[in-house]
Amino acid sequence: MNRAIERQRSAAVRAVGRDPKAEFRGGRLTTGNKVVDIASPFLTLTGNESPIIMRGLGDALALILRYTDRELHQSLVPADPLQRVIFDMLEQLRCQALAPDLRGIQQNLAATSDAWCQNARANGVAESGVGLLVYTLMHMARARLRLGMTDEEVDSIIEMPRARLGRLIGHGLQQLSGHVNDQEAYAIDALEIARLLTELAEASEFADGTAGSARYQMLVPPEWLDLDTGQGDDMSGVAVITLPANASDQTLHGLGNYRAFTTAYDVVQQGSELYPLAQRRRARTELDQLVQAQAVSAHRIALRLRRLFGTFELDEWRFGVDEGIVDGRRLPQLIANPMAREVFQRRRPVLRTDTVVSLLMDNSGSMKAQRYETLAVLADTLSRALDLAKVPHEILGHTTAAWTGGRALEDWRAAGKPEDPGRIAELAGVVYKDADTTWKRARHSLASMQLTRHFRESIEGEAIIWAHGRLMERPERRKVLVVVSDGAPAEAATNKANRKGYLSEHLINVVDFIERRTPVEIGALTVDNDVSSVFRRSMPIDLEATLTVGAYGVFEELFR
Repeated sequence: MNRAIERQRSAAVRAVGRDPKAEFRGGRLTTGNKVVDIASPFLTLTGNESPIIMRGLGDALALILRYTDRELHQSLVPADPLQRVIFDMLEQLRCQALAPDLRGIQQNLAATSDAWCQNARANGVAESGVGLLVYTLMHMARARLRLGMTDEEVDSIIEMPRARLGRLIGHGLQQLSGHVNDQEAYAIDALEIARLLTELAEASEFADGTAGSARYQMLVPPEWLDLDTGQGDDMSGVAVITLPANASDQTLHGLGNYRAFTTAYDVVQQGSELYPLAQRRRARTELDQLVQAQAVSAHRIALRLRRLFGTFELDEWRFGVDEGIVDGRRLPQLIANPMAREVFQRRRPVLRTDTVVSLLMDNSGSMKAQRYETLAVLADTLSRALDLAKVPHEILGHTTAAWTGGRALEDWRAAGKPEDPGRIAELAGVVYKDADTTWKRARHSLASMQLTRHFRESIEGEAIIWAHGRLMERPERRKVLVVVSDGAPAEAATNKANRKGYLSEHLINVVDFIERRTPVEIGALTVDNDVSSVFRRSMPIDLEATLTVGAYGVFEELFR
């Protein structure tokens, strides 16, 4: 955006918002170098250079500064992403309802509201079930707060959902208008509306299956969906809604000023690419023998995993039962034999799964001390069981492509060894099995877990980001990431060239961010070292001992 326009908007924000520290820069509103953590829907218009819309956007943001107690807002903000969008939007409308009765401000806000409506429609709001619900709510709330009425075009779009929402949230909307001057009371009503709308979106014809922030990008700006909640001294105090894979990866990579000096040599390899087929066949035979020696039944584990990751739905019928609903097809049988009892039908529960699981294994050199064989048995048996349970899953490994930095270190030296270079190593991700491949088809790729030539060093924070990004691209509703690790990340070149604890700090920041701000459930199976200070969900596992069915119970402890 033109910086001159941003300066004009900033001046308007400071004047109307009565905040001399306010600044509008890079499409974000800040005050005292802290990002204002309310995602106004009008921020989708930051690229619009129309003078009246430019002024209206500035006025809308200024009203948030002027009338919102941001600490109170943050203490009440819901964790669910859709509820957060609705909650922030309703707070924006409350601030507009309190706007000074000045003709210029009112005209600016009206023009900006019209521009947002047109922009939302142009971006496909009518084609998105969730988008249509929130778009309809916007107009219903505006009408209730006397911020403007709908026109014929809007009426034709929202006619059906408005009737549905009127019965569901009509009372809550009525309460909003009476609490405009009381932010806390208004917020309670807004939270209830957000909850009800989210339940409707998930359980009805409005649930269109759209994943991640794609559901909201026509309603709030995409750049507001990838910000962290850190409490640093710069512009970092903003709440995240939900993240598409690429945006979340960018955010996670930069936590704590983490960076990579170069990514030119990073690779992702299939397990089948690591070793020749003949070598993998021998490894497969050895792995099968180890699995048999453990005497662990994949079928028994599968039953436990189905219960853990599945849900029961009444989705099939049982016929010829002695109670339930009369089966019309069996009426002749009842007429022929009035004493017949098995002429009924009833629904029976069916266990279904809408979960994807990712197992991310540490392939660093420290795992070579015999435990790699037990880890291979664990992963292989788990993969068989998840296949039997019909749970999509992938088995991943992380290491480096070279010892002690490799070519990345050479590039850093050639550049004159600049201070604080960030990560100077070649990363290597290994896909032993992806979520769309069965265990049977991946068995020779999985055999590469039994070989250790590729085991080098560990940069765990970035490995988790990689696995997390893959999960975020999956369509399943529930996403589970299991990290197997024997301790803190260790890569010699990076540790030596940066401040102490550089890699460990990034790992802590990444795990904390995922646990609090993304839909991925993350847990750790720990070997040797306690990582409970890093992972909220963590369980020790003994890879030196013989695995039993009980060893696989750690998954239930982590995620039930």
